[in-house]
Amino acid sequence: MKKIQFTTPADAVKSDQTMGSVLTQVLTMITAEPVFEAEQLIAKLGQALAVNRARLYWLVDEGRLRLASAWQAGGSFSDSSCKRVLETSKLPWWMNRLSQGKIISIRDTTQLPAQAADEWQLLQPGRPKALLVVPLSYAGKLHGLLGFEDTVQTRVWSEADLRILQPISYMIAFCALRLQAEQELRTAQQEKEIILNAMEDQVIYYDSDHKIIWANKAMLKDVGVSLAEIVGRHCYEIRFGADKPCPGCPTEQVLLTRLPNEAEVESPDGRIWHVQGYPICNNDGEVTRIVEVTRDITKQRKAEEQIYQLTVHDKLTGLYNRFYFDQKLQELDQRGAVPWSVIFGDVNGLKLINDAFGHKEGDRLLKRLAGVLQASCRREKDIVARWGGDEFAIILPGANAEIAQKVCERIREACRQECDSLINLSISLGAATKTRPEQKMNTIFQQAETRMYQNKFIDSLSVRNSNISALQQALAEKTHETDVHARRIKVQAVQLGAALGLSPSELNDLALAALLHDIGKVGIPDKILTKEGALTPEEKEQMKQHPEIGYRIVMASYGLPKVAEAVLAHHEWWDGTGYPLGLKGEDIPLKARIIAIVDAYDALTQERPYRKPRGHQQALAEIEAAAGTQFDPKLVDIYLQLMRAVK
Repeated sequence: MKKIQFTTPADAVKSDQTMGSVLTQVLTMITAEPVFEAEQLIAKLGQALAVNRARLYWLVDEGRLRLASAWQAGGSFSDSSCKRVLETSKLPWWMNRLSQGKIISIRDTTQLPAQAADEWQLLQPGRPKALLVVPLSYAGKLHGLLGFEDTVQTRVWSEADLRILQPISYMIAFCALRLQAEQELRTAQQEKEIILNAMEDQVIYYDSDHKIIWANKAMLKDVGVSLAEIVGRHCYEIRFGADKPCPGCPTEQVLLTRLPNEAEVESPDGRIWHVQGYPICNNDGEVTRIVEVTRDITKQRKAEEQIYQLTVHDKLTGLYNRFYFDQKLQELDQRGAVPWSVIFGDVNGLKLINDAFGHKEGDRLLKRLAGVLQASCRREKDIVARWGGDEFAIILPGANAEIAQKVCERIREACRQECDSLINLSISLGAATKTRPEQKMNTIFQQAETRMYQNKFIDSLSVRNSNISALQQALAEKTHETDVHARRIKVQAVQLGAALGLSPSELNDLALAALLHDIGKVGIPDKILTKEGALTPEEKEQMKQHPEIGYRIVMASYGLPKVAEAVLAHHEWWDGTGYPLGLKGEDIPLKARIIAIVDAYDALTQERPYRKPRGHQQALAEIEAAAGTQFDPKLVDIYLQLMRAVK
């Protein structure tokens, strides 16, 4: 630290020339480098005044004086004998005069007023012979005091001393305040840097040419360079190697408008930034500095985009959802632009697929159909949405009825061409067009839905038959149970039913149940159906699921409960040990008991990979042996009579 070097000789006391030299040195100190040590300062002043003691107090706040330094001629004085902190409220006599900027000159302290003498005792035990107290004031405000004591003799303080001490005290106060301000500024600067460097946001300080003056650690870490390497350079040059700012850069706008600006900017590397720029202007309103606060919000925006996509898109198909569809349709209708068309579609056979093969396969069908719908709508402005579980909807802005019908035809043709699944794609469609602004949107909706349901009624029979045929074909390909086997079961079941006196409608239901009794096996894995050896316990449990699958298929396709019940119960045993419900005796539907017998006979007399076929009589004997356990004994008797008569 640079110190004041006072060279005034000690024996030049009371000399105007000597005190003038001290003043000159103080002025030199202020104009050169305002750094000093209080001890040397008061020592030189004490020597110049030829006193025995000198002390410096600073007013650290409105109510306290703190001892900064104490000096005594010969170096034997200890500041421990002085109170280091004084309450100004206890020194009213002295503080009143000092606050007015008056130097207190005491020739003989024995002549002090009682109040002043008592207060002085607070500064130091004992009383000096003569005393001089100089206020340290600047801009009309007291900041401290200098105290000089002659402990040997009384003395008269010269006018020259007092005249010189006034500017010296003023300069000391000024210098100390400047030092304090600079220290506070350095502290504030350090604190600012600590705060800014702790921020996750990137902070950059620019000059008026948009060149970097300073940047915090977050920015330096992002670009991977030191502060020294970026000072005087442009942000876009350092970050991206570019020769011009990013499009829409808020900092550039600050330079142009002289106003704060913020924006989201996508940089050349694909990141998204939230940038805020703040101008610092001179008295003429010119931008001299810019503070830029930048945050990388790429992850945030991607997360928001994902949330938005989930909000407006159907998770399974990727199409828009009903919420988005309704929103866009409202916007289109409010604009009053005509024409526009809407298409509603209802998937055919989805329940059948879900029941036969599970919802996973049903979901695959929906996704395939979503692809067909999107491919059939060839304009970017067309909106394809999943309206509900098996319902879809399409908005065709600017499309008339003819265009809407062409889109429907493209969808139907694309469905016919799809061959990626056991069940062909099929969707019933209905379209309607708004041609006049005064038409109500709900009316257009109702027209489209009505036409869709009309087409679904027409489509339902052919789709049902097509799907059942496809399932039967699939069953024939997966197992040894061909269509011929199903027809044989049907013929024998009807014969036995007729012998029992069933009505024509009941015989029709029996015939259908016989044809479809094993249709549920399409939902059983191929490796189980085609296995030549014995099934494991787990595989047997899976195989036992086929009556339930068959029940759901029949209900989904025909909606005939009695037929479906016969399919469900055709593996129940008379003694209650069958599956899947463990029904017993006459609780088992009659049609199921009939199918169980004729199915067993056909299975015994046909060749299987794991055994040879039984002869006619041997098969009948095995069925007769199972009467009362597996089969209804009364039905077995009638069946045996029929079969023996035939053979």
